[in-house]
Amino acid sequence: VVTVDVHCGQIAGFFPPSCCLDNLSCMPAAASFLWQQGLTQPVVVAPHATGVTRAKEMCDALTELMLTAAERQTGPTHMSEGHAAGPCSSAHIPTIAMLLPSATHRKLELIGEVQGCDAIIVDDLIDSGKSITRSVRELVSRGAARVFAVATHAVFSRGAIERLSDLDTEAIIVTNTLPVAIPKDHPLRRKLRFISAAPVIAHHVCSLEGIPIPESLDPTMPKFPLHGPAAVSKSEAGQAEQVIMDEMTMFAEFSQLELRRSSFTGSE
Repeated sequence: VVTVDVHCGQIAGFFPPSCCLDNLSCMPAAASFLWQQGLTQPVVVAPHATGVTRAKEMCDALTELMLTAAERQTGPTHMSEGHAAGPCSSAHIPTIAMLLPSATHRKLELIGEVQGCDAIIVDDLIDSGKSITRSVRELVSRGAARVFAVATHAVFSRGAIERLSDLDTEAIIVTNTLPVAIPKDHPLRRKLRFISAAPVIAHHVCSLEGIPIPESLDPTMPKFPLHGPAAVSKSEAGQAEQVIMDEMTMFAEFSQLELRRSSFTGSE
C-alpha cells in the first residue's frame, strides 16, 4: 500500500505484517517551490506539537537546497554560527518554531522567533481552515516578514475557502491529492499554488517494480497540475504547460508498465 502523507502514522498498525505500507511525502517538492521565492531567514513553524516531525523534514529539505546552491557556486560549504558560507552567507540556516495553545486557550504561544523572518507553516491537511487561520494571524502579530502555508491535502470543507482568502499570506501551497473547486474569480486563486504529487508516487512505484526510473522524473521538483491558480505569470504558465506534457508522457509510460517490466527482467 502506497499512501501520501497520512494524517496519523499509527494507521500503519491496522495493516498486517505481510502488507507493506509506504507513506510518501511531498515536503521536498514544496521546499523546492519555496526556495524559488527568495526566502529570508526562513523559519519552519509547526502549528501543533504533533507537527514537529513534518516541520523538521521541511527544514532539512530547505537546508539541503541552501547548501547545494552554495556548493555549486563556491565549492564545499561549511556551516558556522548558524550561517552558510559562500553566496548564502547572509541567509540564516532554516530553523524550527512551534505554536502551542496557551493556558487560557484564547491565544497561541510561540516557541521560537519569527520577527523579521519568512515563516512557513507546514501541516498534513487544511480542513476547515480555522487552525491555519489562527496560526497565520499569530505569526503576523509577532512580526513575521512573510507567511507561507504548506499542506499536502486540500480538504477545504465548508467555510475554508472564505477564511483562507482573507489571510495575510504570501502563498498557500497544497498538492493535487484531492480535487479542489474554487470559483473562477475568487480572490483565493491569487495566493493558492498547487504542486503535483504524481512525480513522487511515480518515482516510488518505479522503485518498487524494479524498473529504470526516467531521468526526467525528479520527485523533489514542484510540478503544477492542470487546475492551478488562474492568476499566474507567463513563466509559470509556460512551466505548467511543460509539466502537463511531462505528466502525460509519464502516464503513457505506466500504461506499458507490464511490457517494460517483462523486457527488463527478460521474461515472456
